[in-house]
Amino acid sequence: QAGNITVANAVTWSSGSTLTLSAYGSIVVNADITGGAGSSIVLHADNTGTGSGTVTFGSGATLSAGSSISLFYNPSSYAAPTDFSSRISSGSLTAYMLVNTVQDLQDMNTNLNGIYALGRDIDASATTGWNGGAGFAPIGSTSNLFFGTLDGQNHVISGLFINRGSQTGVGLFSDIGSGGKVFNLGLVGGSVTGDAAVGSLA
Repeated sequence: QAGNITVANAVTWSSGSTLTLSAYGSIVVNADITGGAGSSIVLHADNTGTGSGTVTFGSGATLSAGSSISLFYNPSSYAAPTDFSSRISSGSLTAYMLVNTVQDLQDMNTNLNGIYALGRDIDASATTGWNGGAGFAPIGSTSNLFFGTLDGQNHVISGLFINRGSQTGVGLFSDIGSGGKVFNLGLVGGSVTGDAAVGSLA
């Protein structure tokens, strides 16, 4: 089946427990979800990183948590993240845009302030044939830093190839600004070449 989850009736609990809804497809919230003091809510669409699942809300439906709310979804584009703020009654919201392919990884350049999460391990070996042999283009630059967030969710990127011999600030990220965060991410194999300030991650 499509692997979608629909919240059709209100869900309420009084404890500080975490409610996690994890869907192969999409999550549709048509009724309120309300947790107790210290509670958290996690809505994870496209939980295998292989589809286009997202999180949507029906008219008037909201989320309320005593602590945190985490959403994982596929946006229409990284340059235009979905604004879920009107759907949050209480709780600290973090909405992660999923990165499922090496092209998704490259497209992070379209929003250097975005909040991202790897949805799966990424095989980046195809980058050896990109850009006439120059490979992957680092995310951001020394004059246009990455100020966003990338949670690797303990996934790995393998075989990343970057060949920018005359460029300064070369790596998966060219430069990470103050407040920018990259964590829970592994890099395996690959090759990174640059002129100065070179590293596999940044």
